[in-house]
Amino acid sequence: YDKSFSVMSRPYTILSLDGGGIWAMTQLQVLADRFGADTSGHEILSHFDMIAANSGGSLTLGGLVCNLSPAQMIKNASDEEKRRQMFSPIRPTHHFLPNGIIQFIVRIVNFFKGRNEIPFAFGPRYRTTKKGKFLMDEHGIYEGHHSDFSPRLSLRTLAMKRQNLFSGKPLPFLLIASYDAMNHRAKFFHSPRPGDSDNSNGNVLLGRAIHGSTNAPVNYFDQPANFGNERGSDYPMHRIWDGGLSGYNNPSHAAVIEAFKLGKKRSEIRVISLGTRESMLKRKSVATKWLGMFAAQRGRFTFRRFRDIKTISKKYGGPIIGIMKYLSLQRDFFIDTLKTMSTTILKEPADGASYLALQFMADRADSLPVDRFIRMSPLLSPDDATDSTQSSFNLEGEVELASQLDFDLVDPHWFLYTTRVFNWWRKGLIPNQPITHSFGKISEDQPLKFKLGDKTYSEAMKRWREWA
Repeated sequence: YDKSFSVMSRPYTILSLDGGGIWAMTQLQVLADRFGADTSGHEILSHFDMIAANSGGSLTLGGLVCNLSPAQMIKNASDEEKRRQMFSPIRPTHHFLPNGIIQFIVRIVNFFKGRNEIPFAFGPRYRTTKKGKFLMDEHGIYEGHHSDFSPRLSLRTLAMKRQNLFSGKPLPFLLIASYDAMNHRAKFFHSPRPGDSDNSNGNVLLGRAIHGSTNAPVNYFDQPANFGNERGSDYPMHRIWDGGLSGYNNPSHAAVIEAFKLGKKRSEIRVISLGTRESMLKRKSVATKWLGMFAAQRGRFTFRRFRDIKTISKKYGGPIIGIMKYLSLQRDFFIDTLKTMSTTILKEPADGASYLALQFMADRADSLPVDRFIRMSPLLSPDDATDSTQSSFNLEGEVELASQLDFDLVDPHWFLYTTRVFNWWRKGLIPNQPITHSFGKISEDQPLKFKLGDKTYSEAMKRWREWA
């Protein structure tokens, strides 16, 4: 880490932090590599003018604001007890009784499946209220924070505070994405803008804003994050879900627009966008998934449906097995569709956001400022994993397993994959996520084609270190 990095001569620099639950560990490891594991949060913040975050990324934002070093944040996130307080499971005796019983049965099923199986999940599993209390607890996820900075301070108060550092600069502009469940629209909690007459955002406590932004719906938490009217008319009622519902799991494009609102020119803006991880199915799996979709769509017996059954029968060794497999494909596709809809907030919005941000930063549509935008996120693509050591270690299989893991990695066995994925990425065994890419026809050996973006972790980090 080069401490000669100038804070006086640089353009308007934005740090954008994706959502991704426990996979936000990736961001902490990147920051540790770039600035040093023991560098204080405020010293890291002194290199940026704006921090935009959603969900798991907002936890990283909170740690930096509370002046925790990457090493301290990694230590807190590695504490299993803290993770279990963050993801406190619904019990049969809790208010959501039907789902409490379902989750009780699911936990029994998962217990007998064993640790080597990815846990089965269905419906809301965790208590929103427990998470809210934990995030406001000064001995919780932000244990060890600076005495003058805590999650109990409002965004307005934080904006007025000065860092006790060499720079003496105010904290960067904070932008936290969420979804307003009452009005069904995107909601941003942010630092007060110059001349801003709306006091509601500034009076929201940092911990509450993070609580709302980390509140993933459908398959995760049981109700919106609910903030009361403790501070009178300037502190309105909020019922909040994760900002990914608004399409801001990667908030980089929202941050660029916010910079425009703050009076910054396109040519002044540059962005570091840190993801948590992106996943791609094996090409063979994609083909099987499409076959399941066709099977699900054809509800009556037709020649095409007969042809599908015939194809599957030939593959699996007989008509009886073929018909059973065909029906199971319909069932699997339906279940997979439900799961996909509940996690789609982590998918295309994140991929599309980087490209949108680049377009907003461009003076001309045919000249994208790729030199002022760095996207860093591990891409879990089994077909593109390369084990340069040629060892007996099955990297492709491990990457495929990691790509299927959810973002609530409470169990230590699964939590270890956050570090494993980072190490694969840093060593160049898995690619960096491109800004734009393409594929040819679905096949097992079709490589990922980069159009824009850095292909490897080392390339992206090298560019970042060269920024002055």
